[in-house]
Amino acid sequence: MRPYYRKLLLPAGTGFQFGAPVPPDLASPRYLQAADPEDVICSVLAYAQQGRFEPCARILDLLAAHDDADIWGSCSTLLSFAAPRSILQQLVSLAERLRIERKTDAPLQWVGETLARCHEAWVVPVILRIFERIRSYERFMALPVYLSMLLEPEPAEIEDGPQQLRDPNEPNWYEPPPSWGVPEYVRMVEQRHLDVIAVLPNPERSCVFDGELLTLRGVAMRALGRVNEPRENQLRVAEARMLLEAYTGESFSGFYDEHEHRVRPLHASARLEDFLGGDTPERFAPGVRYFFGFRVPD
Repeated sequence: MRPYYRKLLLPAGTGFQFGAPVPPDLASPRYLQAADPEDVICSVLAYAQQGRFEPCARILDLLAAHDDADIWGSCSTLLSFAAPRSILQQLVSLAERLRIERKTDAPLQWVGETLARCHEAWVVPVILRIFERIRSYERFMALPVYLSMLLEPEPAEIEDGPQQLRDPNEPNWYEPPPSWGVPEYVRMVEQRHLDVIAVLPNPERSCVFDGELLTLRGVAMRALGRVNEPRENQLRVAEARMLLEAYTGESFSGFYDEHEHRVRPLHASARLEDFLGGDTPERFAPGVRYFFGFRVPD
């Protein structure tokens, strides 16, 4: 493993910051077209840090070529925060093809999560169509968690997911294959999505988090209130850390203990208070997607 790739793109790792010196030509075709997926991922990140987002398309090649959780995790995070919409929209057809080839719903889960973490409001109906195509809900039920992060101020009925159904005429001793109330769940989420986008300045393009227009000050303030809360909100703390770092290019790596991967409340609070005490949050337009200070294009 490249030393600068270690713990890269992880909330409890170095996030979007390289953890060691990188080759001076990392943002070059030499690395972007390399055979090693680590080289490609790091090269795409180096390009994106300079505001050059077209190389994100190379990530699609990695997803098609590799069936590895570490590679998919890194690719998913990088696409979520840095890929233009035109590249993100190609994920859906890729996921369906890989689902058929690999005979698993896992690609649908990965792509739904990737779309959710870009935080643009347009992704909600797309994620719901992906969710409807999943068959193994008992194995792939993470998408409601990410839909909740977009549409609910706190984890609630959207995060709970669809209800598991049971025929009342079946005997108690019989354990049938799981059946889920997906249509009712989808209708509920669609209505919540309509309620959220009704007050957005640009319903299709605006970014949302916690059920409202995404602003860096709002993200930081909510994270500050959550760093000492129970575990059910720790995913939102981790997402806030990644959002703040991705948008600004500043390091927020002190949020987590390096060895135990748990939030360090005092360090996280101090970092957030320092961020909120400055004028950086106001430099970023509400609801607009940024990466290292550059607007991510459509």
